[in-house]
Amino acid sequence: MRPVAFVSILAFVLSAAPGGAEERLVAVVNARNPVRRLSDSDVRNIFLGRTKFWDDRTPVEPFLRPESTAAGRAFFAQLLQMTPSRFRHHWQGLQLSGQGTAPHPIENARTALAQVGVARGGICIATEAEAGGGDAHVKVIPIR
Repeated sequence: MRPVAFVSILAFVLSAAPGGAEERLVAVVNARNPVRRLSDSDVRNIFLGRTKFWDDRTPVEPFLRPESTAAGRAFFAQLLQMTPSRFRHHWQGLQLSGQGTAPHPIENARTALAQVGVARGGICIATEAEAGGGDAHVKVIPIR
């Protein structure tokens, strides 16, 4: 089996929910953030450190769900389309060259949403189920 095919199959398997359905991801941002839409490309650029400021010049503060969570697995496979180790390697290079700080890892969805609600430039990726119900301090944005 070719390495590319194996990686593609592995990414698909890891991104699948327990029932076999793909997790639908959403972006959760601080309620004061004026952003109304985000594409997968926007999200990739934010979490890879390419986008450092929101349109209103507020610094972006990403919170990362680890690969041990359903949101984290789906995030790496569906949105970033890279392995967690490749993501860590990417950020090690940026940090060593003084070009940024890696996203803050937060295991628990409720804690991640609370952090986003406090951080004016905060963003995290969650499953629709985790973001459901929301909170007055955050808003949920579908990723297109």
